[in-house]
Amino acid sequence: MKISILMVLVLGLPFSLGQAMSAEQESGEVDPLTAQKNSTEARISAIQAMLNGLDNNLLDANTAKERITLLKSELDIILAHIERLSDPVITPEFVNPLGLMDIGFNNSNPTWTSDGQNLGFERHNAQSKEIIIADKIGNILQTVKYKSKEPDDLGLDLLLPEFSNNSSYNAGLSWSPDNSQFIFMSNGDDSNYDLYLGSVGNEISTRLTTHDEKDGHADWSPTGNSIAFISGRSGNANVYLYDTASKIISQISDDPLAFLYPQWSPHGDRLAVTLGSNENHNVIIYENLEGETKNITHRSLISWKYDDLRPIWSPDGSKIAFYTNYNEQNDSKVWAIAIVDADSHELKTAEDIIPLIVATDVIPDVDKGPAWMPDSENIVYVQKNRKRYNPIHLVNINDKVSKRIVTDTKINHDVSCSAEGIIAFRSQVNQWDQMFVTKLPGTNRKVISNK
Repeated sequence: MKISILMVLVLGLPFSLGQAMSAEQESGEVDPLTAQKNSTEARISAIQAMLNGLDNNLLDANTAKERITLLKSELDIILAHIERLSDPVITPEFVNPLGLMDIGFNNSNPTWTSDGQNLGFERHNAQSKEIIIADKIGNILQTVKYKSKEPDDLGLDLLLPEFSNNSSYNAGLSWSPDNSQFIFMSNGDDSNYDLYLGSVGNEISTRLTTHDEKDGHADWSPTGNSIAFISGRSGNANVYLYDTASKIISQISDDPLAFLYPQWSPHGDRLAVTLGSNENHNVIIYENLEGETKNITHRSLISWKYDDLRPIWSPDGSKIAFYTNYNEQNDSKVWAIAIVDADSHELKTAEDIIPLIVATDVIPDVDKGPAWMPDSENIVYVQKNRKRYNPIHLVNINDKVSKRIVTDTKINHDVSCSAEGIIAFRSQVNQWDQMFVTKLPGTNRKVISNK
């Protein structure tokens, strides 16, 4: 019968998919994809039995019609299973807005404390940008905002985003190791962009830098004794260290190209930073930072013709994730995430770097960088997928399997993971960017190695 041949041809597809899927885990538990495969194969077996009945003419016309209707229904279920197998998903424990929806404001750039209890994020409208300090369930603890008195030429486009000269701009929060203080960039009381020190529960902040040139991109060392930042005070965007005890500022780089986004290693002895111009940036590592400035060394980690941005250390300090615009289409607007061993030699060729790519079609969040989960084995990112409104994905860096996180949110950006595995991100609600938090099942706190 034609229906029998057609069904067998169609149903042969799940068998080939099933054969490609992994077997049950050694622990004896069945992972979601294997369970989906087993369910599909069971339905196929049941349908095959029905088809045998039709082929052998063992059924009367009415029963055969009922069986055909049932076959169509079962086929729809199987096709849905096939789609699920090709699009593996993770269902979070919860997906919640972080506090009340701020209609009329756009929220962005969440930054967790090291214990995962509080976070800061930026909230802005056409007039100003302020920093909100909140706890992990969205209770607002304080607002950080300065009013600019004089118009100012921002300059250093590589350092600072464009913003109105008459606006109060406060951004780039970085927490102290004990989570009681934070550093941020502001145009302050005199319209000049400098670094400021704030404290949780205290509305008054202290100005740390006073140079006429712009200071920003601050990152507080996990050891607490130093703050790395970028400044244009040398005439170019270079890397500086602010000693929190002596308040002495030291320049550690000197290059005609621009440095961007310094990031301390979890042990506070190394610094990853981006160096370059236009559409060609590389990754540089500064080492021996725990001693005297004269002993500091640096080396190139990634150096090739493609653009590499926003290196981020894994929680255990062994690896570095970064964005790269390498792709087979040679399209500079198509991005991926690559992972490199932090102790690796300089990588310069496609043969070196292409095998390191763990996720493609990525939307780069330059303010945040790739978001590591606490286990240092998984990364959360936003996939460029208009059909699904840019969903959030989790990729395992070892097997490179990417799974969609079902958040039911749209136009996602700025992913940040806490030490407790809670994921903060921004998503569009009624055309305004709002903050959300979600948690995946089975996530653990990070463990810092003794390396």
